[in-house]
Amino acid sequence: MTATLLADGAREDLSSTQLAATAIHESFHVYQRQRHPGWSANEGGLFLYPVDNGELLALRRLESAALRRALGATDSAQTACWVRSALGFRDQRFAGTDSAFSTYERLTELNEGLATYVELVAAGQTTVEIPPDEFPATRVRDRSYAIGPALAFLLDRVRPDWKAQLEGDDKQVLDLMLRSAVGEADNARDTACSLTSAEVASLEATALDDAEKVMAARTERRREFDDKTGWRVVVRAAPGHPLWPQGFDPLNVERVEGGVLHSRFLKLGNDVGSLQVIDEAGVDLEALTVGAGAHPLFNGVETVTVAGLAKLPEILTEGQSLRINAPGLAVDLKKAIAYVVSTDVLVQIQ
Repeated sequence: MTATLLADGAREDLSSTQLAATAIHESFHVYQRQRHPGWSANEGGLFLYPVDNGELLALRRLESAALRRALGATDSAQTACWVRSALGFRDQRFAGTDSAFSTYERLTELNEGLATYVELVAAGQTTVEIPPDEFPATRVRDRSYAIGPALAFLLDRVRPDWKAQLEGDDKQVLDLMLRSAVGEADNARDTACSLTSAEVASLEATALDDAEKVMAARTERRREFDDKTGWRVVVRAAPGHPLWPQGFDPLNVERVEGGVLHSRFLKLGNDVGSLQVIDEAGVDLEALTVGAGAHPLFNGVETVTVAGLAKLPEILTEGQSLRINAPGLAVDLKKAIAYVVSTDVLVQIQ
């Protein structure tokens, strides 16, 4: 396995220290895959993550606020007190949702969180910043890049041997290691580590409002896709034979009304052929997938629409075979029929 570092474009302005620290981050991922392969979360869990639940989002924001206090604490007792407060909010949040989502967070904190921790340590940092406004409701994965190292830096303070213990038993997770180190919450002991009622009320109100905005944003994002100019290619799977995801970019995918929008990379396929979309240089493509089952992507795809093509793509047929080529788009199917209607290329897999 090889760690890869991009140092072009805007990255050219990064210092050598920043680039080196990033290289260490990526090299640590290679180490993780070899020594701790279980530290990879199922990215499919994000598609059903309850980002539109205002109560759960409020608990997430309260947890982050308490972790920020813990990172800023000046002594071990205060640190432990605020850690217990944060973990209390996390316990409430995890109890109110499916275990698949808590598992996703914990594994991503081990995967991306520890890689970010190693990167920060390499750059000479002893803490991580959790933004005062926390993270947008839908940025669950991005949040782990801050919360994972936050848990690790707090473990440095309250359980200095945690790395050796985790290396010896990699089935452990960071928040439960912290819980073991600081003990259970005690209301009588931890009164000094309570968020103010005004802060709680503000975070709860903002979270409820943000959750409502998630649904509105999904509708608006779908409208933007539908209004995208240019040619489109619409591929419909044969009845009972959906296309299956073979690759996508988890950092550039989002749920929208009626489907999942892929704004950078997508590859679908089955025994009849494949479709690949990549937003490469000089093109601005997006792909909307409509699921064939309960899960919007992982029960297969019934229809995929690729939008943003500058001109009619090249359409090649040979017998029942069909190939469609355009910058950023490649369709190769053994049995399919294509029709051109206005600025749409409609493809039905047989």
